[in-house]
Amino acid sequence: MSLVKAPELDIIRAVARIDAAVSGNEFAEESDRQILLDKLKEWVSKISEPFKSDLCQCPDCGANPGENHKPGCDVERCPHCGNQAILCLYSENDVTIASCDGKIVPDEELLKWSGRWFGYEDCEEYNFWCKWNNGWVPCEKGEIGSQLDMNRLLKECDWDRDAKRFVHRKE
Repeated sequence: MSLVKAPELDIIRAVARIDAAVSGNEFAEESDRQILLDKLKEWVSKISEPFKSDLCQCPDCGANPGENHKPGCDVERCPHCGNQAILCLYSENDVTIASCDGKIVPDEELLKWSGRWFGYEDCEEYNFWCKWNNGWVPCEKGEIGSQLDMNRLLKECDWDRDAKRFVHRKE
């Protein structure tokens, strides 16, 4: 019998509690461990799937690729600074203003939903990948557990207002 590490066991127990609550079944920890791990992998795969596709709707406001986000969308970004629009953009007398620089943001300058999570293209271009190994560590694309490293993107890059994307920080 193989031992399960503590973090995995915590995840298994959490998934088991959710599964039991939803299905009304009792949870037998030893016999259901692999089934629950498989369910967890399936669940993680399902929730991450929309972010792998270039053709998905915005997960918050439902905007289709190429459309503007709906007001109050949690995913939309400020075209001036790259931060969340709900934290930066505000409307005054039917004019959108960016609080980061106090300048007017014309409608045509608003960032449209691309169909992919913000910053993913930049991470792919710069080859920013990470995986969990008792903390997030850099890795290569394709390694087991690898995912795009958004934290590294924000740490090593700056927002380029003209290009509307992240670029490597100038030293």
